[in-house]
Amino acid sequence: MIAAIVGLLVALPQPEWHSRTLPNGAQVFAAKVEAANFVSVQAFVRVGSAFETSDLSGSTHLLEHMLFEGSAMSAPGEVDREIEAVGGFANATTYRELMRIRIDAPASEWITALGALGKLLAKPTCDPTRVAAEGAVIREEIGLQDLDTLRALDNRLWSAAYGSSGYGLRTSGGAQNLEKLSPSQLLATYDRHFVGRNIVLVIVGGGDAEETLSKAAETLGRLPSGSRVLMPEISAPAAGRVVEDSPTKENAVGFAFFAPGMDDASGFFAAQILASRLSRRANSTLGDSVRSSVFFGPTDRGGLMTVLFRGVPEEGTLESAALKALEKERAGMSRQEFDAERDGLKRSLARRASAPSELAFGTGVFAALGRSDIVGQESRIVEDVTHERYQRLASGLDPLAAVVVVWRGD
Repeated sequence: MIAAIVGLLVALPQPEWHSRTLPNGAQVFAAKVEAANFVSVQAFVRVGSAFETSDLSGSTHLLEHMLFEGSAMSAPGEVDREIEAVGGFANATTYRELMRIRIDAPASEWITALGALGKLLAKPTCDPTRVAAEGAVIREEIGLQDLDTLRALDNRLWSAAYGSSGYGLRTSGGAQNLEKLSPSQLLATYDRHFVGRNIVLVIVGGGDAEETLSKAAETLGRLPSGSRVLMPEISAPAAGRVVEDSPTKENAVGFAFFAPGMDDASGFFAAQILASRLSRRANSTLGDSVRSSVFFGPTDRGGLMTVLFRGVPEEGTLESAALKALEKERAGMSRQEFDAERDGLKRSLARRASAPSELAFGTGVFAALGRSDIVGQESRIVEDVTHERYQRLASGLDPLAAVVVVWRGD
């Protein structure tokens, strides 16, 4: 029955992708989803906290905010007002290796959405007063983030693994450093990264392919070509263990394992299967008093999969309970179980075909990380993931080879 369902889902009409590389090096991908009543227009820029140094920590996140605060093409807040007026919304997110700028709007407003995104890609004014005000907003965001034990622990694991290098810095920035950042520093980041060769634009919905690609070319064509930035070097961190008082007063323990990136697409999807299974099974077996999360996302050449636990188990210590959960997954699974898990990922990818935002996100991330060749081929690559490859990956859940952070609560 499960196999039949998977077959039906994969057989659903999948979007036909059309792409174009513009003279300035920007890549554009467009797909029409007939059943969708809204359009998603998303830009992906090769910029993020991994490119920062300690003295620039938070500069990318602050620049993200400033994109909405005025440029030669728009007044402060203009894009938000324009998109909200037609029933859509705009936002942006800074990751370690990428920034995503997203506008969702009714399908009939795709030209409006595309034009608004073009305004957000324009060089921001970075008025000093507004820079200071947005820095204060971000500091409040950081304070709220740090109330979430597992999210805070994920940040701590990255810093324990990579120290003061870009990969060790939090994507939101350091609260104290934000006060020191100047408009000129933000604009220097913009000038280096917001160029054609570092940008991928994805439109899911919109008009016919040629019209959409032509409008996208008008939107991005004014950007300079620039130079394509290389991703910072990253490798598996040295194993280590840190024990410290919990900043949230809650017991927690986290393990960080190095997992494949998009340079190894098959390995990345194997890691996705592992992360999904580990998260689901840990929460179902540890009892109501312990919560678990697994954080893992696409990266260029690999990154951390963090496995996090918080709470007080009914028996023993939290760390011993976490170790049992890891050991259970480290043993792997039968081929039949693996086939079911792999089919689950294929179903998820198939469902994405009718969700413009999810489809645009996956496509944009893959292309911006240099894997435009797998756009539309994800299900095929998942099908090629072998049971043996999964078993090798699962066997790597060795706590002795991990970065471990233990937080002692009250």
